[in-house]
Amino acid sequence: MKYYAKTYYENGARVGETIQEHTEKLLAGINCLKKYYKSEIEHFDKNIWEDLKIACLLHDLGKLSTAFQNKIRRALRLEPLKTHPRTNHLEVPHNYLSPTFLTGVPELSSDHQWERFLFLFYSIAFHHDRPLEFDEQTLRDAIDDISTRAIDLLVWIKSHIERYTLENFSALHYWQLKAYLDGNKPEINELKSKHYFVLLKGLLHRLDHSASAHLPVETSRLGDPLPRLEKYFWQRNSRLHPFQRDAVSYRSNSLILTASTGLGKTEFAINWIGDSKGFYTLPLKVSVNAMHQRLSKMFPSQTGIIHSDTYSLWYDNDQLSFENSIQRADIARQFGYPLVVTTADQLFTAVFKWPGYEKIYATLMYSKVILDEPQSYSPQTLAMIVRALEELTDYGSRFCYMSATQHPFVLEKLSKVAPKIGPFYHDELKHKLELRAENISTLKSEIVHRYQAGNKVLVIVNTVKKSQDLFQELKQEAKAGHVELLHAGFIKMHRDRKEESIQHEYKKENPVIWITTQIVEASLDIDYDVLFTEIATLDSLIQRMGRVFRRPGRVVLPKDAPNIIVACHDPSDRGHIYDSEIVRLTKDAIANFHERIISESDKQCLIDQVFSEERLRGTKFLRDYYAAYNLLKLGFQASSKKEAQRLFREINQVSAIPESVYRANERKIEDLLKIIQSKKDKQERIKANIELKQFLVSIPAYRNKSSFKLFERRSESIYVIPAKYSETLGLQYEEIQYMY
Repeated sequence: MKYYAKTYYENGARVGETIQEHTEKLLAGINCLKKYYKSEIEHFDKNIWEDLKIACLLHDLGKLSTAFQNKIRRALRLEPLKTHPRTNHLEVPHNYLSPTFLTGVPELSSDHQWERFLFLFYSIAFHHDRPLEFDEQTLRDAIDDISTRAIDLLVWIKSHIERYTLENFSALHYWQLKAYLDGNKPEINELKSKHYFVLLKGLLHRLDHSASAHLPVETSRLGDPLPRLEKYFWQRNSRLHPFQRDAVSYRSNSLILTASTGLGKTEFAINWIGDSKGFYTLPLKVSVNAMHQRLSKMFPSQTGIIHSDTYSLWYDNDQLSFENSIQRADIARQFGYPLVVTTADQLFTAVFKWPGYEKIYATLMYSKVILDEPQSYSPQTLAMIVRALEELTDYGSRFCYMSATQHPFVLEKLSKVAPKIGPFYHDELKHKLELRAENISTLKSEIVHRYQAGNKVLVIVNTVKKSQDLFQELKQEAKAGHVELLHAGFIKMHRDRKEESIQHEYKKENPVIWITTQIVEASLDIDYDVLFTEIATLDSLIQRMGRVFRRPGRVVLPKDAPNIIVACHDPSDRGHIYDSEIVRLTKDAIANFHERIISESDKQCLIDQVFSEERLRGTKFLRDYYAAYNLLKLGFQASSKKEAQRLFREINQVSAIPESVYRANERKIEDLLKIIQSKKDKQERIKANIELKQFLVSIPAYRNKSSFKLFERRSESIYVIPAKYSETLGLQYEEIQYMY
């Protein structure tokens, strides 16, 4: 008799995988972990391999239940097993049944092994997050059911654990399950936070997930990156800076690096990783895509990428088949590559301790993490990252926190666990400021004048509505010429085209005007000639300045006209996006630089001035930061990964399709939704998802009142929004076309 663990599709047909076959994949995964990261993992405890083997061998034995087997057998169109007389067709989740077989490991019955028993018990019992919707008698009956058919598999397990015994299986663990989920027992909560438990449970998650996906849990190590970095620079007639080479001497430490944009923080960080497993985090998907493309040139088969739209990235890859592309994306999602570029939410949501978070912490225990562009995060998100880094340092992970400018109140906390390196500033002077006590709309003629002088002009405003209004006003100017618009209110297919265009436009000889919002601050690698911007907080202003004179060799001279013009009066967000008090502090700080060149060190001095804890005291910014930090320090936990991601990203948005886009593509969209909801193979569903996303735009939830829900599933809902939309302007929220 075959007892199945799961099914999967192969060549279009549904195939069964037995419990033994699945378990053997987990055991092979243990050997893979040993092959590549043995010394790093057993550094925490050499017993980890034996306990991991026990957990893997027993974790799915609960699937022997009649209810589970018949569910699989129905899917495979096989004759069902005879129902156990007392189970009454009720399926107790297999993860709650499997721990009963721990009693076959003789040494775990002794009192001095009680903690080890609990580590194993809870790792197995909670390797899935399932509700406890049964009583103790139901659990007893279900265990009685599986005990009648377990003997063949237990004999096989004994071939792996010679001392294993085939008797005395106990059902007396219902109270232990309740205690774990209850969260009110200090001794259980203490056990759940112990490093060894996090490592054991987290590695079991990784092994199980990789085996289920038929993927390697790890691939080959990175090797020393220094020779490849040197070769990469040599091929471009360049060489590493001394500070980039010196990263070798800091490889055993966490550190905080301050260095100018364009000076080579990325190469420093990669050299710092050395032969360790590494994660490179950035705030936005566009930044992640660009960094992955860059690092893949040096480490082509060893660099993975993770964010919420990874499949779309690989979909357009000309060098790989779509099947191979999916596999590469899935290996990365299982953390299988030695170097992974990712958005920060993919890692740091684990600070909320959602069920299964141990998978991330266990991996980071033997890895290094790079945080690039941290100044781009909101105060709440920054607090979550800082708290996560403090915890991960205690767990053995190391981090490199790097930026051109650093918030002093963050440095105060992180410098307790990481030395500060730098600052390293380049000598090139790139930005000359002009402060105008006007609204940015009054600067239209000057924007046009700079364009007519042959400049590539970037205009950044604080709201979508302001960008649309200014775009239309400039288009009406007879001499405005080539004007473009980019903001977050475009559907994906149109936004992608615009992002590609703005990144290629500055390389052309012809002048252009781009009207944008803050989405270009950190996400796009662009180099324009002059910036007109609304006033914002200093950290955002510095990010905006970084889009001008970005390339090496481009410098501003004292006799040159200012290339950063800041409109300081009546910003369009009216304090709803940028903290009004910090904007006021920013105005006061930059006042001394009117019609002056501002250096990189000047920018850090201004950051120290504006974002000192003393200056920020009483501001909403600092209140939000400490509210989030203290909440996590007190032990706040999210109920699910989805909730954690919502909290981390501060998501209060929904996916929508503008009604005009929906009506014009209704048949196509409905066909895609049918495929997504069907039981077709994975490739077809992924392709349908990718194509559907081309029609989507994220909108604030409060804008969704008059929409109707088009599609709903556990992870996502999609709405049709009746706002006016065009490829030229994007969504126009003030022109709602109410649906009947």
